[in-house]
Amino acid sequence: MKKVLPILLCVATAYFAKAQSVGIGTTTPNGSSILDLSSSSRGFLPPRMATSQRLAITNPVAGLMVYDTTTDTYWFFENGKWNELVSSNKLALQIPTNRIDPGGDAGDNFGFSVSLGGTGSSGYVGAPMLSNGGTGACYRISYTDNNLWTISSVNPAGLAAGDAYGYAVSMDRVNGSTDGIISAPFDDSSTVTSMGSVYFFNSVSFLNKMYAPAGSRITGALFGLSVDMSSKTSSDKGYAIVGAPGANSNRGAAFIYQFNPNTNVWDFEATLTDINGAAGDSMGTAVSLYYDVTGDTAWAFVGSPYDDENSVTDIGSVIVFRKAAGSAVWTRVAKLVPSQAADMHFGASISNVMRCGQVLIGAPFRNGSIGQVYAASLTALGGSTATFAVAALPGMSGGSAGNGSPGIGYRVSAMAESTISCDIYALAGSFSGLIASNSGASFGVAGLYKFSNGSWSFVEKLTDPEVETTGYGFGRAVSLHTGQKVMTIGAPNQTIEGMANRGKVQFRKLQF
Repeated sequence: MKKVLPILLCVATAYFAKAQSVGIGTTTPNGSSILDLSSSSRGFLPPRMATSQRLAITNPVAGLMVYDTTTDTYWFFENGKWNELVSSNKLALQIPTNRIDPGGDAGDNFGFSVSLGGTGSSGYVGAPMLSNGGTGACYRISYTDNNLWTISSVNPAGLAAGDAYGYAVSMDRVNGSTDGIISAPFDDSSTVTSMGSVYFFNSVSFLNKMYAPAGSRITGALFGLSVDMSSKTSSDKGYAIVGAPGANSNRGAAFIYQFNPNTNVWDFEATLTDINGAAGDSMGTAVSLYYDVTGDTAWAFVGSPYDDENSVTDIGSVIVFRKAAGSAVWTRVAKLVPSQAADMHFGASISNVMRCGQVLIGAPFRNGSIGQVYAASLTALGGSTATFAVAALPGMSGGSAGNGSPGIGYRVSAMAESTISCDIYALAGSFSGLIASNSGASFGVAGLYKFSNGSWSFVEKLTDPEVETTGYGFGRAVSLHTGQKVMTIGAPNQTIEGMANRGKVQFRKLQF
């Protein structure tokens, strides 16, 4: 009888628990729950694990939840994939919207380049098709509502295999229209291999196609490997810049174009070169432009990431040019070089907010391809000389490591919070050069930075919530627009619907 009684008690307890709610810390559990936990001093703690461990769970059931110690967020499994839960008070609300080319194919590399220009409600996404014939394509993206974006093609006639149309893109407001520039740096026009070309558009139609000036139309010039455009207002004035790192025996060059409101086309204005450049510097790998319409002054920043400045191999540099008010002459006013080690490739990416005297520069191979982002701050301007203080931004948190591919700073985009503020946000991408902390995966990451009260700070590390899918390249392209409070991150090597390197773009909203 002594043995039977405990068994009967267990059966009775189990029956009672099955019939009613079970309470821990309360004698009156809620009747709608099977388990009611109550405490004023302790909380519920779910399983905690790294991203790699979460992704290794076999056949997760819908509704399964864990706390990911890599991302420091909760994740739940639903509709065949893991979904992240992030507090809405985070600066980068990590509830992304993904967009793909609906008619895309393997090897399209959709998301290889992105630009949110003008008002930020429209932009470009390039798909150069590097492993799919290389003809290339480009798409206009337009904001609708609730972080949703429509996609339409912007492809002129006459494109040929190997052109890589869409390799670089830029957009801004000119003459009341959202104008844009799209490059085809491997264009073999006039039978000159990889001479390169660029196409100008407005909001409605194609405007004109441009090649480098006659003396620079050489084999391998790669005219259009980088592009940028600046107007900042709806006036009829604007400038564009095109990089050609293969020009001048790979010394490189950049070319300035000015919008002509009388003909509604873009006219060549100036060639920018490094008078002290050497073969192999690849000046023009990255470019950035700022035009102050009110003062009719302009700045051009041109990266030479393979420059052996100060006898340091491939440390890299950025050449700074300035156009004075009322002039058509672009004068070299500075050369920016960091005080770091070899093989940094400083100048591989550039973005500026010169209204606030700030230039963001990427060095994606610094420290074993972990990468680094630098800020060059204008400290003085007199005559034909500008002085900048170059300093590294705070490093990305999370213990990431390089894997040999370009790290953080491979691409960078920066913009002030408003036209009257000098609180600046900068978004930097890595193109899978970083291995996410504890995960062992190198799908790429992006980093968000902020400039406020005279100093830069690291804000957040952004990873793709869908890293369990195959493919790489998250961060190969980045663009940020504070007016729409949106960030766009390209992942051109992402496998989509079983198609390798089909690619995608991801939109995330900023919260400020």
